[in-house]
Order: sequence, then C-alpha cells, then structure tokens
Amino acid sequence: IMHDLKNLIAQQALVVENAAKHKENPAFVEDAIRTIDNSVTRMSTLLQKLQHNEPPEIRSLVLNKVLIEVSKKCRDLKPIPTLRLESSDIIINADPDRLSMSFVNIIKNAQEATSSDGFVDITLRREGNNAIITVEDNGEGMDEEFIQNRLFKPFITTKSDKGMGIGVYLATEFITSLGGKLLAESSLGVGSTFTIVIPATKG
Repeated sequence: IMHDLKNLIAQQALVVENAAKHKENPAFVEDAIRTIDNSVTRMSTLLQKLQHNEPPEIRSLVLNKVLIEVSKKCRDLKPIPTLRLESSDIIINADPDRLSMSFVNIIKNAQEATSSDGFVDITLRREGNNAIITVEDNGEGMDEEFIQNRLFKPFITTKSDKGMGIGVYLATEFITSLGGKLLAESSLGVGSTFTIVIPATKG
C-alpha cells in the first residue's frame, strides 16, 4: 500500500510541478485530468483494501483476459480497436489496475492519433519467455526526433495536441518495473506501432 501511495503522490506531484508552465496546453489539461481521475480510482481501491484487509494487489494475470477487458474500456473512442490473441495461456505477475491503465493509455493515444475510419490493432503473442503486445495504428505518426528525444518524457505532446504525454511516461515506468520494455516505431503520415515486452511466468 505504501508503494502504491508513493506512486500516486509522484503522479500528482508531476501534475503540480508542470501546471504553471503547461496550463494553457489543452493536451496537458487532458492528461492531468486523466491522471487525477486514475489517482482517485486507485486511492478508493486502496481504502477498500484497508477497510476489508484485502491481500496485496500483485497477482498472476492471464494476459488475454486482461486485454479483452482493456479493449472493452476503449470502445468509447473511434476507431474501435481490434484484438487478435495468438496465445491464450500467457501469465504475468503484476498489479491489475496499473497494468490495465498502462494498456488503456497506449491504446487511447493510438485512437486519438488516428481518424475514425482508420484502424487500431492490438495483438498478443509469445516469443520465448516473453509476452509481446503490439498496438498498431495508421494515424498521423511521429518523426524520429520526437520518438528519440520527447515521446517518453512527461507532458511533452505532439503538435496536434493529442495527448502523448504523461500516459506513455507512466506506462513506460510501470512496464520497466516488471522487467519489460516499451518500444515505439512510427512514420509521419503512415502510423505508429507500440510494442510492449513483458516477461511471462509460465504457459
């Protein structure tokens, strides 16, 4: 619980520290609201745990089930994501709320960067001892300079003001804490592919 509280404080501290500089940026306001909303939800969950003496949140999670639920959460935006599950038995140990939030942030960023008649495809497969999740879109894309120098830093967004800020940053931090990595490939006007690599426990 202390670990989760520290993460929540760190999220909100980033918002406060950058508010004066970025408050006129619509993408910053959007990402800040999303971050605070997530913090409220997670703090409510922590309070329920304290009240009911529930066990820690680290669980064995079946990834295909997590991604099915995540894709449902992203159906409020277009294009509606498609989901292809090439493996059904991949299990990882992770906090379910933070894992779900990380996936949702990446998928919604792809949706926001893509026109409603485009596509956002999610794929799950296994490579050796790793789970590989890809999120591919045919949206506006990013140039190499943005990917290398700005994409994974908080509160830095694309020129279109469609949030690629704190969501990607927090997802990267969490996935790295699992021993995994988040990779991005993109071309302007062609689209982007985010690849999430997470060590699997068995399957």
